[in-house]
Amino acid sequence: MNCFYLLFILLIWSCESHVSTGLDNLESQNFKRIQNKNIALIINHTSLNKNGNHVIDLLVDKPNINVIKIFSPEHGYKGNLSAGEFVKDNIEPLTGAKIVSLYGANKKPPSKELKDIDLFIYDIQDIGSRYYTYISSMAFMMDVAAENNIPFIVLDRPNPLGRKISGPILDFDYASFVGMFPIPIRHGMTSGELAKMINGENWLPSGVKADLTIINATGWDIKPGYFTIAPSPNIPDFNTALVYSGMCLLEGTNISEGRGTNHPFIYFGAPWVDAIELTDILNDLKFNGV
Repeated sequence: MNCFYLLFILLIWSCESHVSTGLDNLESQNFKRIQNKNIALIINHTSLNKNGNHVIDLLVDKPNINVIKIFSPEHGYKGNLSAGEFVKDNIEPLTGAKIVSLYGANKKPPSKELKDIDLFIYDIQDIGSRYYTYISSMAFMMDVAAENNIPFIVLDRPNPLGRKISGPILDFDYASFVGMFPIPIRHGMTSGELAKMINGENWLPSGVKADLTIINATGWDIKPGYFTIAPSPNIPDFNTALVYSGMCLLEGTNISEGRGTNHPFIYFGAPWVDAIELTDILNDLKFNGV
């Protein structure tokens, strides 16, 4: 292996190894906070500790923790389904727990799926954009927890875009599953911080506050750049996560934002676009930083 490449990899590892997610911090306490409970997990493929072990693998052999239900957001439990593709219910093979879709016919689970649940745990990597639907699923499940008097824990994770805030605040008249709350497009918060804001501002649809606990992520830098795993099929790396907040707006037009190419949200266009003419027009606008 090239020595420079090896040094580069070690540098990345050393920068990220000091970061502890909420899952890491819960694990460091041997999961005492959630013992002797029937647990429902809101998770996907990003629910990993710093060693790359999935939360299911960490919990399956714990005798005092019973995972009885799993809820899965857009892109599915394995994170491999396309944007907008309905997620089907399934069975998790290690625990035998039912995987209930949060991105199919229902965005909130029916009451029959809540039987015997003592505690909800949310642990999914967000990317810091208002219209990334994981945070909408988090809010709906917080609402379910509030309505049914079930405590809700968020295992927090760093915001890969850091603390910078940009873009307009959502007008409530245009609220939807791809934008539920009056926050900027690039909101600068972690999922846990956003959960506290949603709860504190009484933004849950039912108007009832959740019994909310945040287990913080620690050691992460406020500058952007923390990125460990692709949170969805078309966000393969940090650069894509960075441009997504702006380029995803093209979904509201008749221009492709590059899904299906090797560089989604970095490539964009349409068959009828004159590339040279469009480039000249965009350059003439002299956008700051572009």
